Amino acid sequence: MTGPALLRAAREAPDAVFLLGAAGATSYADAARHALRVGALLKARGITRLACHALDSPRLVMLMIGCALSGCEVCVINRHYGQSELQDVLKRFDFTHLAADAPMTFDGVSVLDIDDLFAQSAGVSQLGEPHADPRLLVLTTGTTGLPKGARYTWANLAAQAKTKGDLAGSRWLLAYHLNHFAGLQMLVHVLANRATLVIPAGPEVEQAQRALIEHRVEYVSGTPTFFRFLAAQMPESVCRTLPLKQITLGGEAVPQDLLELLRERFPAAKVSQIFATTEIGSAFSVRDMSNGLPASLLEKKDDAGPQIRIVDGELHILSTHGMLGYYGEPESTGPVWRATGDLVELRGDRVYFVGRKSETINVGGVKVHPLPIEEVVVKVPGVVAAYCYGKKNPITGQIVAVDVLPEPGADRARLEENIRAACESLARHAQPRIIRFVESLDMANRKVIRRGQ
Repeated sequence: MTGPALLRAAREAPDAVFLLGAAGATSYADAARHALRVGALLKARGITRLACHALDSPRLVMLMIGCALSGCEVCVINRHYGQSELQDVLKRFDFTHLAADAPMTFDGVSVLDIDDLFAQSAGVSQLGEPHADPRLLVLTTGTTGLPKGARYTWANLAAQAKTKGDLAGSRWLLAYHLNHFAGLQMLVHVLANRATLVIPAGPEVEQAQRALIEHRVEYVSGTPTFFRFLAAQMPESVCRTLPLKQITLGGEAVPQDLLELLRERFPAAKVSQIFATTEIGSAFSVRDMSNGLPASLLEKKDDAGPQIRIVDGELHILSTHGMLGYYGEPESTGPVWRATGDLVELRGDRVYFVGRKSETINVGGVKVHPLPIEEVVVKVPGVVAAYCYGKKNPITGQIVAVDVLPEPGADRARLEENIRAACESLARHAQPRIIRFVESLDMANRKVIRRGQ
């Protein structure tokens, strides 16, 4: 589990660097000492459930592990939530204690300053035996609606991490946030391999890029949207000088053109796709440089690992290390088949993602999926990213619209012409009727918020 893994590493490799942040390096020994003390403070105060609202930082990591060691159920909330969103989450998930890095007040909630917690923990005797079965609550990203709370054990989360002897001391970029399932998975993976977690100074892609270069990162896992922005902003000459060994994409469907772009920009790095959800956990990894999943996975009948099936066009997965259940609902007692919400199509020997079930656009009774449209649009030179959605229409019910983020200085009139020309390859009802150029796309956890209009 996470806490014991940190304690073992602190004993066996005390000076190895665990966390690299804007304030410098934190060794495994120092991280363990702080986590034990803050865990002891939480236990002494009788805090058994704690929500956290803070920017990703070494202190947030140590607080989370301190919670695990003391048996306090922890939940990291999206740091970009405003007062009303945060109030809603605290109320819906019954939190009475919040650790924060900025002053705020809520009725019925005790707000604890993270810096004060660490200062006060310095005078506390270290925690004794770690808790045997600590829990955590992981919120879904909320890109298609209100976030749900998935209950996990740290043991189930840690069981999904793969270990390799040659990864000790390797550097991994935290390109997901710690409120995101994939960010937590990155944390346990680094701990399991006694590697180093590099935490960018802030949430912007520019700050991740700076950390990537400055700390000579070797392994990066992030969303396709993150990598598309990274590739657009980082000069190709810089890309080729980085010591990247592995790029892993997840969290969104991966377009073929992005796989090819990453192979071109980072020729020394292996590129893989991982399919995971908050509810299911990590399910499959694909390394064949083709988007989608191999159809052979549909025939996999291994009781020890995840299985997939297609039900009415929707991908279902049976996972052995997924969530216990949603907050407020009965916990599962064994593996459960869960609908992913991802719509797929089986074409030959490949399973392709075409969109989320909640995103289907209804154009005069014809179902249109947004991802194939976005894939056409982003291939047009001058386009950085695109988001396709349905817009209400009094005649057809909905029409297809697309928001386009252009490259700086692009001729937008010419770019629109080229986009419309490229979209002529699509069926008539799938061709965008509205093309809107935007300065940015709404994001949550470095994924495009997909709620339509």
